[in-house]
Amino acid sequence: MNEAELEGLELYQVMDLMADLTPSEEISMMPQTWGWAVLAGIIIVAALLFWYWQRRRALKNQHRRFAISSIESLDDNCSALDISTILKRCALHDFNRQEVAALTGQQWQTFLNHHAPEGVEFDDFNQLHYHGEPFNVAALKSNAIKWLSGYRVSL
Repeated sequence: MNEAELEGLELYQVMDLMADLTPSEEISMMPQTWGWAVLAGIIIVAALLFWYWQRRRALKNQHRRFAISSIESLDDNCSALDISTILKRCALHDFNRQEVAALTGQQWQTFLNHHAPEGVEFDDFNQLHYHGEPFNVAALKSNAIKWLSGYRVSL
């Protein structure tokens, strides 16, 4: 119909002339290409690998956390030998057992300093203890915790 034919009609007459509207099809929320499924799969696999890596790392460093809590639980009357024993147990876990087990005195101190993170340096705490000089337990415990938190494993 053209405009001239509609000019004299009332609104209800024009409404009668209109065709019924048919509802359109629903729009699917599913992506139309398979690339989105591949992307979702890659994201899921990456998330699972990240979770596995984090879990494995946590289990691998569990002995360090145990050693740190052992040192923190020592009282202020502990000896340097107590701290050294905890450090040695942890080192035996990550380094060559035959090498580490034989280390004592100056060699043990050199080993600790060689693998220590930045800013941690051990004095020969066994000599300080045996000569009766003032023995700073808090500083040694602090150094031991820093060493346990960040020592480098190089086999």
